[in-house]
This record gives sequence, structure tokens and C-alpha cells, in this order.
Amino acid sequence: SFVNEFDAAATTGQLYAFKTYEDTTTGNPAEEDQFSATLRPAGDDAATAPMPAGAEGEGTGRTITTSFSGVGSTLSAAFGKMSFQYAGAEQTYYYEVSEDLPEGATADNKYTVGGMTYDPTVYTVRVTVSAAQSSTGATTQLTYAIAQSAYEDITQDTVWTSFSPSATRDDSQPLFTNTYRASSDEGDTNAQITGIKNITGRTFAEGETFTFSVSVSAMDVNGQPIADAPLPSNVQDGTYTLTIADSAGK
Repeated sequence: SFVNEFDAAATTGQLYAFKTYEDTTTGNPAEEDQFSATLRPAGDDAATAPMPAGAEGEGTGRTITTSFSGVGSTLSAAFGKMSFQYAGAEQTYYYEVSEDLPEGATADNKYTVGGMTYDPTVYTVRVTVSAAQSSTGATTQLTYAIAQSAYEDITQDTVWTSFSPSATRDDSQPLFTNTYRASSDEGDTNAQITGIKNITGRTFAEGETFTFSVSVSAMDVNGQPIADAPLPSNVQDGTYTLTIADSAGK
């Protein structure tokens, strides 16, 4: 009988995450280890997927968490190295990467706690293990793709983007955005817009009203528009209606 064996040398892979931090007050810079991200295996082979040293839990419940570090508006986090080895057939592993949300950050409050808005995005990274033959022998080869979706939400229509993991930020790798806006200890700070209507040459007519519109053209410290700038609570279709009457209520 004849036995053929294919032995490919193992290789290591490492995943990274990045963060864009925006402080609209310019007085609350990001602190070291203030934010963190978690890597977890997913899919049918989650229980046997390679994980970095130091991962906690067992089987499909394994996770590893790492803090973001850096200075300024761009932060990064590096998960530990993982060892992969081609075992005679192509193998695919899936991993989820997500930012760790503080207690109280929910969809109901737009993931905002204490003025800080967190990013609930979950990415799924696909790692395909194959072999490459060279003059020096066979080596294990890794290819990567990413989807902006939790693993359980992936369908045949999910868009996968190929990428190469790197400690240098690029938009193809997991990217999370946090924004800080000032708030009071009791919650969001309220502000009220007031105005005075003057009529010259006559008095208010009985039942007469005037309608005014309040619109927003807000910019952050970088001159970029703020899409979700606040408006009064009873705004309809972007317009806040004010009714003016004389001091006698006529």
C-alpha cells in the first residue's frame, strides 16, 4: 500500500481593531484603556477555531478582550497571535469582533451613556486556511475577508471584503466610532430657544398668530455637519411651530 502525506508548516495570524474618537467639547480626550473590544469564534467550527493565548472560557464560549490605545482621535487594539496549520484540506474559521458596551448603553438611548455614544457594530471576519507550495516546501496560507454583520445575520447576500490584517489603520479592518458630547449628571443637558415678536404701528389682532420654523445647521469642532443635532421634542418634519399672542392672551 502507498500512503501520501502533505505536511505544511504552521503560520500565525493576528487581528486588529481600530477606533475613531470624536470629542465635540474638546475637553474630554480619550484615556488609555478607556475602550475595549472582544474577539470570539463563531460558526460551526467555533469550538476548535484557533484563538490567541489568554482567551477565557471554553469551546464556543471562548473570548479574548483587549483595550484600545493611542493618542488623539485614532486608537487601535491588537488581539494576540493565533496559530493555524493546513491539515490536508481547506478550512474556514469565523470570528466576531465587537466593541464592549458599558451597562446602560442600549438601542433605546442610541448607545449613549454619560454623554459618550458607543458603537454597537459587530463584524464577522472569515479566515480561510489553505496551503502554498514553494521551492522550500509547503506552507500554510491565510486569506481574510470581513463583513459588517454578526455571524448569525449573515446570508447569501452578505457582502464580504477581502483585507490583510495590519497594525496600520485602514478602513477595511474592524472600525468603531465613539462620540462624546457634554451632558449633565442627571442626563442630557437641556437648552431652550426663546424669541420676541414686535409689531410696530398696530396691536395684535384677536386670534392672530405667527408661525416660525427652527432648523439646525450644526458643525463639530472639525467643521463637519452634525447629523443628529437636537431639536425641540415636539418637532414634526423638521419644523418647530411657535404660536405668538398678545400679553392678554387674545
